[in-house]
Amino acid sequence: MIRAAVRILLDRETYAYTMLWESLTIPQKRFLKGLAAEAAGVKVFGGEFVSRYGLGSPSNAQRVVEALLAKDVIDRDDGSFLITDRFFRLWIQSEQIV
Repeated sequence: MIRAAVRILLDRETYAYTMLWESLTIPQKRFLKGLAAEAAGVKVFGGEFVSRYGLGSPSNAQRVVEALLAKDVIDRDDGSFLITDRFFRLWIQSEQIV
């Protein structure tokens, strides 16, 4: 029943999430895809994360983080980052988008 309710919520928010997603740059999308896929506390400036999600370099990842923080898409969390809207995170995971 909970899964069905979450699916309904995601379906209702798809338009808003799609509009937000389309407003992002490719590196921002890659970063969010990685953040949604990884466990909490992932080191987003570490070489493995940067390489796995095609961010180029830690400095590129830093620029992406700054832009996403400014847009309130992500928040800081004990030295790491999280996607502000938990349902947006689920939407990213379920859509399998780049």
